Amino acid sequence: MAAEDICKDYASSLGDLTFNSKPLINVLTMLADENRQHAAEIVKLIEKRIYEVAIEQKLPSLYLMDSIVKNIGEDYITAVSPCIVALFTHVFEQADEKIRMSMFKLRNTWPPYFSIKLLHELDCSVHKRDPGWPVVEPPPPSPSIHINPKFLSK
Repeated sequence: MAAEDICKDYASSLGDLTFNSKPLINVLTMLADENRQHAAEIVKLIEKRIYEVAIEQKLPSLYLMDSIVKNIGEDYITAVSPCIVALFTHVFEQADEKIRMSMFKLRNTWPPYFSIKLLHELDCSVHKRDPGWPVVEPPPPSPSIHINPKFLSK
């Protein structure tokens, strides 16, 4: 199937995600898995949807992205990483307290999938909008000790 047709079909199925439906998120995740070679295009479709839909539909789409990252992995982590900070912040800005709490729980599941640096950037972005959002500081780099090999041979 051509990339254009795959994207059209995925966008059509994505349009059905109007509420938090685990079965539909699972189906959309499986479709994304079957079409890994189009990871960038599929992520763009989900990203576009999150920016365009009403707030009630944003969190389920964010959950879909989360499911794809956690269940499929690398191709999608690479595609999601450049947009996740802006996307997460966009949803957060429009969300009520209940949705924000759900987003906080979601964010706390991401350390195995996204870099500490990226998550720190996300935390800082959200913290600017809500000073109550905790910012997890990245650990300092490990000090390295350099030993002169000639010293060891004495």
